[in-house]
Amino acid sequence: MKTTIIVVALLLSCTIAQANDIQLFNPDILGQSTSKELKVLRDKNARDIEPVSVIINIKNGFYNAATVIYPEELRYETAMAALKDQYKRYGPPQRHKEIGMTVWRIGDKRYAVSLIQEKKYIKILYIQFKSPEDILKEIRKVNDQNE
Repeated sequence: MKTTIIVVALLLSCTIAQANDIQLFNPDILGQSTSKELKVLRDKNARDIEPVSVIINIKNGFYNAATVIYPEELRYETAMAALKDQYKRYGPPQRHKEIGMTVWRIGDKRYAVSLIQEKKYIKILYIQFKSPEDILKEIRKVNDQNE
């Protein structure tokens, strides 16, 4: 009897855990040309909560940012757990309580991820940033043009 109860409890907890997962944005598109055919979202499990909206920003013919909005049913803690798992190798995120935002900096891939709790939904922002080398190149280019 105890074995049956334990098995049932484990199955129920696995089902609940799966239901709490979310379908995340595919940040590999950041920096890619808009002329390329790309997959916007990562693969989804049957019980994953899908975004209700994905807005992708374009700059000079390249994807450089995205805003992903999830429905009210998604809890902040669930989104946080999914992002912590996805970006665990980058260390703990920075929490900015004064503006209600948690940020992961993905330095080797040159983008940041921000988790924001809005009144009725969860918003995750993905923003590409420039490397120090690229910034120096731009400064040199401007300096060369001004000479």
